[in-house]
Amino acid sequence: MKFFYRRRFIFLTFVFCLLGTLYYMTYTLNSLNSNENDLDFENDEVLSLKGKIESLENKAKLNEKNLHELEKIYKNLKGSGEQNIPKKNKLVQQSNYYEKQCNWFKELNPRISGFQVSELIESLPFDDIDGGVWKQGFEITYDSKQWSPEKKLNIIVVPHSHNDPGWIMTFEEYFEKRTRSILDTVVNSLSEKPTRRFIWAEISYLSLWWSGASEEMKNKMKRLIVDTKQLEIVTGGWVMNDEANSHYYAMIEQMIEGHEWLKNNIDPSIRPTYGWSIDPFGYSPTMAYLLKQMGFESMLIQRVHYHLKKYLAQNQRFEFMWKQSWSNANSKDTSIFCHVMPFYSYDIPHTCGPDPKICCQFDFLRATGQYSCPWGVQPQIINARNVDERARMLLDQYRKKSQLYGDKNNHNVLLVVLGDDFRYQTMAEAKIQFENYEKLMDYLNSKSEFNVNIQFGTLKDYFEILMKNDENLQVKIPSFSGDFFTYADRQNHYWSGYFTSRPFSKRLDRLVEGYLRSAEISYSLNNLIGDNSQLSNDLFKKLIVARQNLGIFQHHDGITGTSKTYVVLDYLNKLYLALKNSKEVIEYSVSKLMGDASTADSIFTIDDVRLNNPSDSSQKLEHLIHLTKENPKKKLVLFNPNLNRRIEIVSLLVNDPNVEVLTSDGTLVKNIQLNLVWPNTDGGVLSSILTKKLPALDDLSFSLDFERSVYELLFMVDIDPLSMSTFTIQKRSDSQPLIDNFPKITFYTRNGQNFQTQNELIKNLNVKIDFEEINFNTEDIKIHAGLNCEAIFSPKTGLLQKITTDQNVFATNVRLVKYGTTSAREKSGAYLFLPDGPAVDIDPNGLQWIRVEHDGLLRNRVCVNMTVVLHCVEFYPELNDVKELKIPFFDIWNVVDLRQTHNFELAFEIQTDIQNKEEIYTDLNGFQFTKRKRYDKLTIQGNVFPMPSGAFIQDSNFRMNIISAQPQGVGTLSPGSIQVFLDRKLDQDDNRGMEQAMNDNMVVSNRFLVFFEKVKTFSSSSMELPSLVLNLMSHDLLNPLVKLVSSIDSIKEKRSFVSKSLPCDLRLVNLRTMEGANQEPKKNQVGLILHRIPYDDCVTGSSLELSKFYQNWCDRLSDSKFQELFTEFTTVNLDLKQSLLTLRSDVESQINIGKGDSIFKFIEPMQIESFIVNFN
Repeated sequence: MKFFYRRRFIFLTFVFCLLGTLYYMTYTLNSLNSNENDLDFENDEVLSLKGKIESLENKAKLNEKNLHELEKIYKNLKGSGEQNIPKKNKLVQQSNYYEKQCNWFKELNPRISGFQVSELIESLPFDDIDGGVWKQGFEITYDSKQWSPEKKLNIIVVPHSHNDPGWIMTFEEYFEKRTRSILDTVVNSLSEKPTRRFIWAEISYLSLWWSGASEEMKNKMKRLIVDTKQLEIVTGGWVMNDEANSHYYAMIEQMIEGHEWLKNNIDPSIRPTYGWSIDPFGYSPTMAYLLKQMGFESMLIQRVHYHLKKYLAQNQRFEFMWKQSWSNANSKDTSIFCHVMPFYSYDIPHTCGPDPKICCQFDFLRATGQYSCPWGVQPQIINARNVDERARMLLDQYRKKSQLYGDKNNHNVLLVVLGDDFRYQTMAEAKIQFENYEKLMDYLNSKSEFNVNIQFGTLKDYFEILMKNDENLQVKIPSFSGDFFTYADRQNHYWSGYFTSRPFSKRLDRLVEGYLRSAEISYSLNNLIGDNSQLSNDLFKKLIVARQNLGIFQHHDGITGTSKTYVVLDYLNKLYLALKNSKEVIEYSVSKLMGDASTADSIFTIDDVRLNNPSDSSQKLEHLIHLTKENPKKKLVLFNPNLNRRIEIVSLLVNDPNVEVLTSDGTLVKNIQLNLVWPNTDGGVLSSILTKKLPALDDLSFSLDFERSVYELLFMVDIDPLSMSTFTIQKRSDSQPLIDNFPKITFYTRNGQNFQTQNELIKNLNVKIDFEEINFNTEDIKIHAGLNCEAIFSPKTGLLQKITTDQNVFATNVRLVKYGTTSAREKSGAYLFLPDGPAVDIDPNGLQWIRVEHDGLLRNRVCVNMTVVLHCVEFYPELNDVKELKIPFFDIWNVVDLRQTHNFELAFEIQTDIQNKEEIYTDLNGFQFTKRKRYDKLTIQGNVFPMPSGAFIQDSNFRMNIISAQPQGVGTLSPGSIQVFLDRKLDQDDNRGMEQAMNDNMVVSNRFLVFFEKVKTFSSSSMELPSLVLNLMSHDLLNPLVKLVSSIDSIKEKRSFVSKSLPCDLRLVNLRTMEGANQEPKKNQVGLILHRIPYDDCVTGSSLELSKFYQNWCDRLSDSKFQELFTEFTTVNLDLKQSLLTLRSDVESQINIGKGDSIFKFIEPMQIESFIVNFN
């Protein structure tokens, strides 16, 4: 009993002290606030103090709650005696997980940083004032007395060459014609003088060079990187990835691939720690976060909106700590030091200072006549006669540039980059650049009057000198949060077109990511179980190719859709090879895991038509489960690569409608649905070769052009986390057709169509099809959407208008709209979106027919053919009811064909009654969301943003979410609406370097999920975050169940690899087999990458209403142990170590973890963490 009195006393004492401290700090803050007019609104110290006070308040509440729990226990024990004292209080221990999670949400602080991009956009005028020689800036002056012998200007000149892995040429062409000689030149030139420096970023090129280099050249490069440090690897990814369209999974993968190559080929000690991103068209805080998690210390960026650059210049904020908007005072530090280059471009004319006419004169390659300076004054070779005048001219530019960095009194460290695209191709070019700069440097350093110290250096050199200077002079570093989209380089030229350009390859990218991830996970599971076969090792090499091909497409001219046509086709072939290799790896791995011990080869075939490369005619285009009298059944395995339970509708093609489905234990699946298979109605088909051309208006038979011997089979499944489950598809013994398992079909067609001809086409079908004329139909089209729910479509257009439930009516007015391009001289192209005005509805005369599939057991669908687009909306009533969603979700998919159009941009818009104040939340790389607001001053194109995976709008009552299976542009361009761009065909180049029109369109499909959520607590900080349901649906959409058809019957019924009770906010990013020497897989070791998505489930209630289905699932939340991720290996000793996100070991912070340790001890909400797992 004394134990409890003592514990109660301790808690009371603690709370008393805490409240006293809180009172004092609150008083202090009030004093500060009383003088807030004297404070800068970006004062980080005040913000930090506010954060700490809020944290103390939350801790006080937490300890008060703990005290109540102890009092309850005390009362219980008082009646039952001390002998019942538990060794550990399970209730308090269990609640610890929830308390930490709730506190994270309570401590969210939108003002965590000193300045935010949203505030800048709100306040800046976005005018376009001529700044003089620095057109987009202002005149810069300085006082030369600010430098002295004790306080010199330190200038670091960083030579570089930007090498695009595909753009105007293919990756391999660039290497053969340019990059091979560039790397040769760098190695030989740096070897001539120890004072020379160079930086290199793209490991894809370095790897290709290495594979063909002599041992002598390899050793030279190793020495330059490892020993003399003259050549620094910056970022070290496979490519310099795009940051608008890329998903965080692919961003991490391509970084791991580059860093793993460096470790295995250069030296284990080489790990890049400085980021270099000079050419992506805008920047995401997700990349900044990933770099921080990968052990990076600082980073550099270039392409930032020119108005934002002007603000940063005027306020000396070109260097800042880039913070995540969701971080708080007590969470893990996620900020990273960022340097922004100040001027228009990263080429030499725009990097020495504000005047490009002068800076161009110090690009000495132009002195050879190979290039000229567009400002009319050419460079002079440096000699004894002109060195003083040339050095003074260059130093003046350096000094002016230095005024934009540091603070009001200290501008002592300056970074100057020296290079451009594909520079230093020959020793002659290297010689003329290095030797002329060496003459200038020697002269400047020799004159004490200049008070300057200039040298060649790397990013490491610059950042180390800078940090030492800032520390010594107590320079205050501002903090920033937000992103840098949408980028504009001049006038109203917003680069929002590339968010949608070449949507075919963007969709294919996400398909590759899903299958590659499934290949990684299944291969790792098989590898850990002990497969040492040669075939397994050979397949690992194919897995590496798939990794590298996906990686190369993340390049900022790959996934962006901003390369020449034949380069785009080369990327597509690389992606299809990645798909093919991933498919082989999955089929083999699942065969080993689900077959018997004697299984040597693959016994499974993946059922997915999207895996076929249309350029490979040898591939079978029909994926069909063929049942006969001799072979009346087929075994199907569904592989769930995710950590969450999956209840979904599975779609298969069968040759016989008289079928049934059995689960792994032989239970008959009660509800199945059979459908006719229509052309273009698989939202997954990607290619203009696989997909028939959309019909002409006079094509009367197209509406009934279905496959005569193929049927779609739908059935609902419930699949455990990270598991493989077997189903049997077999012919029914009853030969009577399943007429009731087909939905009813109604066609609404244009005037003048021959119903008699159409009725002839459906003769002898066991499917009821009715025909009506559009012009005579006045009643709304209604389909069942869920319990007490209907979806209502326009009888004239076939487009969705609203959803009704037993409590509400939700406006969902869908419009199909188009844009043209401006009449001005510069028009829309692959990069730029320059519209001719607001969107207009596409021509209603293009409507040919509406097809309604209704009264289905599992799915109801309405499709509209509008000539340039086949637009379909699908509802799944039974699935909706199982998940107990009060407002039904729906699919939208479109098959788009713009090949016959000109300067045509297609979008769809959903207009709702949500009062969103013209605000929209869009995702950044599938990792986090950020709030946007529409402003007239930004023009239409400036209000379009990247949507890599989703967006939502909301008010105090409801939120509408849209989840995308592919990256595309999005905006809220009218109140209460979301507008999504689908495809674009432009007849001209937009003068950004691609040098061709973007008119190589394919027929392409896209897919979206749309759903509403009811708001419970609008003021909650979690309203800035995506919901749990959005996160789960998006993850499942991008990582579909893998369907594998077995060639034999004797396979395992089921195999689960993790515990069924894992928390619903834990995501498996990857389970990656590590690469050893000679591309051999490391045995008994994997890289484990986990992401903890935010889940607001606090004691006070979440901000969004959650259905009982998700509540029941997520209420089982427990602080799971690592061993629950490896339930197949219970008899094996697991050795875990936390690693950097690149799966590289960081000796200083490496932590040993036991398999019984809790996962969430090491992963806070929002965080992605990685671990090296060894199996002994």
